[in-house]
Amino acid sequence: MKIKLLLVGLISFFLLFSCENDDEENNIHDLPNGFPLKVGSAWKYQKTYFENGEIDTTYLDTLYISGTHESYYLYSWNPEIYKSLVKNVDNKLISYGHIGSSVTFYDEPLIFFFYGKVGCLNSTDFENYDYDNNTESFCISIQNDMEYLGDNWDTYVEKITYLDNSDDEYTYYNSLGTVKIENFNEYNIITYRCVLLEKLENVYPPQLSIKKTETKGIYYR
Repeated sequence: MKIKLLLVGLISFFLLFSCENDDEENNIHDLPNGFPLKVGSAWKYQKTYFENGEIDTTYLDTLYISGTHESYYLYSWNPEIYKSLVKNVDNKLISYGHIGSSVTFYDEPLIFFFYGKVGCLNSTDFENYDYDNNTESFCISIQNDMEYLGDNWDTYVEKITYLDNSDDEYTYYNSLGTVKIENFNEYNIITYRCVLLEKLENVYPPQLSIKKTETKGIYYR
């Protein structure tokens, strides 16, 4: 009888241990309510341009949160030249201006990302903010349990189409920040991809600028 009880106890222990491990391995990060703004954070990406669906140019680039100005975070791909003044407000990442050769504040701030909002938006959702009148549709959906950097993340997917047949833009963002951007032309052939390779902490931009590859008109957020 004691042996049977011991066997039952051991089986229960191993089942419990196995379930706990499964939970850890399948840990899913929930959707955020804002962009992870922290001075010293940086995101390393691989950016690739395509011609007729084939790789044309590829290179590495880094997005930095390099410091603060008043109550704003300095958000930039090239901080030595240009820094956006951003903050999270009302479940949005908003750019209120930028620092170049001087500090400039916008009459109508730019919404970089929406959080907690799903569905197709229109100009009324951008009231008091800058809105591109060339926008045909601006829709946000959610993809659950997407794998990035070896873990699983619920992720917002923003799709923008344009009236002038510019490339459709898909932006994926979650608690890590922006994890992927892809553009497709009118024939649904990929023209651009930006993929997160690594998120870094306590990293600051180099003192000397390095000339980057021509951006070919891509607008970076």
